[in-house]
Amino acid sequence: HETWGIRTRRGRTFEPGDLRGAPPVAVVNEMMARTFWPNGDAVGRQMSVVGNPQPLTIIGVTANVTQGGPASTPAPTFYVPLTQSTRPARSLSFALRTSFDTRALPAEVRRIVAEADQTLPVFALQPADELLASTVATQRFAMLMAMALGVLALILAMSGLYAVMAYVVSQSSREY
Repeated sequence: HETWGIRTRRGRTFEPGDLRGAPPVAVVNEMMARTFWPNGDAVGRQMSVVGNPQPLTIIGVTANVTQGGPASTPAPTFYVPLTQSTRPARSLSFALRTSFDTRALPAEVRRIVAEADQTLPVFALQPADELLASTVATQRFAMLMAMALGVLALILAMSGLYAVMAYVVSQSSREY
């Protein structure tokens, strides 16, 4: 949460002690807290999840984050620590915050992952600004097309108005 700048509204986020064997915990977003606990604070409540033998204790509430870009509506979402997850992860995504040049980052990330496990694939490394730009690419294209069609319609309207005015002027000049 800290890497992406997602604010914790109440409670806390995950800590190093939230490991397998520790009481299972979850963090929910504001939409989920409002949806399922509209008259009270979600922190400290418990929720059951299919596949988890024990209920999860909610330890924090974070700000809403949309998955489909800025125009999408936030959905009720909860997060569990990877170390307490009961479902095998099909894929993992990591976000890194760095103060140095991001062009050197892919090689360094690949090197570190290979040191840990050479069988793990690393792909789709991209800076956050590129990732965010890709989420709005479709909307940006649609907006540019609408703007181009608007300019074309304006040109056609102006040329049509010019043609009508030229015709009226030519007709009125014959009367004299």
